[in-house]
Amino acid sequence: MMALEEIYREATHKTPKIQLKPDGFIVIQGSSTPIDAAEFYFDILDWLTDYFRSPQENTSVKIELEHINSASANMIYRFFHLLNRLSESEKSTVRCIWTFDVEDEFMIEFLESIEEVAPLVMFISQPRSVEFVD
Repeated sequence: MMALEEIYREATHKTPKIQLKPDGFIVIQGSSTPIDAAEFYFDILDWLTDYFRSPQENTSVKIELEHINSASANMIYRFFHLLNRLSESEKSTVRCIWTFDVEDEFMIEFLESIEEVAPLVMFISQPRSVEFVD
């Protein structure tokens, strides 16, 4: 079996920064509104499936999404369904730090629904407010 490679993608105006590291560190950060979310997330879900075979003892996920379309939301649900299965397998303890804007009601509700999809993932929610400095 080949060693799992790191995946790193810079953010664009339509796609988030993605970092998937074999040491168990995962980042999704930015806006996720690609035209074809299934295509964008395909190799991310594929990587996570490969990671599942021989994961680290601890898996740390950092999510900071600003905007998300419904197709991306569906892919993020699948992503967390896999993370929940990983936690359920007891091969890895999965923790997720999810940062969001305190005034973004959609993202707050989305996080709550993700927590229902992935009850075995330990979520740490980090609300942040935008402050203006003189």
